[in-house]
Parts: sequence; C-alpha cells; structure tokens
Amino acid sequence: MKPLDEQQQKLIDKYLEGRLSDDDQQDFQQQIQQEDFAAEVQFQESLQGAVQKLAKEEHPLKKRFQGEEKKIKDGTAGASPKLPHFTSKQERPRPIRQYMNMAAGLAILAFIIYQLVPFLFPSTVETEFPIAAIKSLERPPQITQIIKSDQNQALESMAIDCITLFKAENQYPAALSCFQSLNEQYTTPEIRYYIAHSFFHLGQYESAVPIYDELLQSSDIKDDQIHDQIRLNRLLSLVLLKEAGYQEELDEIMQDNSFKYLREAQKLQEMLKG
Repeated sequence: MKPLDEQQQKLIDKYLEGRLSDDDQQDFQQQIQQEDFAAEVQFQESLQGAVQKLAKEEHPLKKRFQGEEKKIKDGTAGASPKLPHFTSKQERPRPIRQYMNMAAGLAILAFIIYQLVPFLFPSTVETEFPIAAIKSLERPPQITQIIKSDQNQALESMAIDCITLFKAENQYPAALSCFQSLNEQYTTPEIRYYIAHSFFHLGQYESAVPIYDELLQSSDIKDDQIHDQIRLNRLLSLVLLKEAGYQEELDEIMQDNSFKYLREAQKLQEMLKG
C-alpha cells in the first residue's frame, strides 16, 4: 500500500475533525475512490474511535475516591446506623467535625499514595496498556498472492481459502489452522507472514514474535513496505507482551525518518505516555 502524501493526510485530518469545506468535500469524494486512501480513512476512523473510548474509561479507584469526596462534602462521611440516637437538642458538633476531618485526611492520603505508587515502586506496578487501541495500529497484510507455483492448482485454491478466512470477521483460529496446513505442504515467506499475523490477532504475541524475527532476517523480504509492516507488528507484540526491550525498539524507529509507518509509531508513543 502506497503511503499517502501530506495533502491527502491533511484532507483526512479535516474529515475526522469535521472541518471539510465544500471544495474539500469534493476533493475528498474523489480521493475516497482510491483503495489506498479509503483504507487509510477507515484505519484512522477506527483508531480515533478506540482512543476516544479509552479516554472515557475511568479507573475504579478514581470513582471510589470521588464518591468519598462527595460524602465528605455532603456531611455523610462515616455515617453508621449503629451510632446512639440523639435528639436535635443533643448535638455534638465537635466529635463529628473531628471524624469528618479524619475521614477527609484519610481519603486525601489514600489518593496521594495511589498517585505516587507508580513513581515510588515502578518495578512492582504493571502498566495497564490500552490493548484495543494498540492493536488498532496494526496494518493488515496487503499480500494476496502467496503461492508462486502455477502448477499446483490445489495449493493455489487452498491459499485463496486461507486468505478469505483471514479477512473474514472473527475467523482467525480457522485462518491460522489453514495457513499452518498450507505451510506444511508449501512454505513461503508470505505464508509465514500470515501465520504470524493470525497469532497476533489471537493475542498469542509470544508465538508471533519469533516468526516476525525470522522474516526480518530473511533476504526474501525485499519490499520496504512489507519489511516495515512486519517491524511495526513486532514492536506492537513486544509492547503487549510488556517486554523490556520495546522502548529501545520504539526509540530506534522514531529516529528512522524512512520508516513507512512512522505515524503509527508516533501514536503508539503518545498512548504509552498516557
């Protein structure tokens, strides 16, 4: 898939932000007829949706602290049905005020500890990665001809069936099984490429990474676009596995201006920084 130029990207940005003028709208309708442009629009729409959904999510502890804060403001913190009953003339404001102050202090202390734990004990706190948003950065394979032999029609038909399963919704287990069977009869880098991507979509990143490594070391992958796509998926797998070396790999990619999916790498870096 050919990378978009700067003008096309600006047009997509305006579309996603709802800022298309009449001229832009006409240009957009013409561009959307192109397969590469349409695929990019669909990809960025899904990414925007995933990020917006993630932004709306709240940590359960945050909601809990907000609830405690509301109780304190309403004067209901620490209320208990087992406390002795008092008439309106037997008010004891001082103990209640002290109890409220103590509850407020505890809530504030707990919130501060919650905020500081990742910095005080970084090795003991697991980063909660936005899995759906990270996986949406993956680029679907563009290879369609994975059998190079014109003499074996049975294998060619099987290859078409495998690709059809891969592109169907929620058919990755069947696609993986199909590609593995095909690989046993006829091995090509393209077939291995699809096996790795099937593992990736199934969340079996530990099985995908060795195949990505194998392909990146192979001299058979001569297309820079495909090479960078494999490298991007390997990076995403390392992130989702929470491997220690993913940050070094990401930094290296960010310094490579020729990397075909630099935009996706930048979005990944933004998400990881929170």
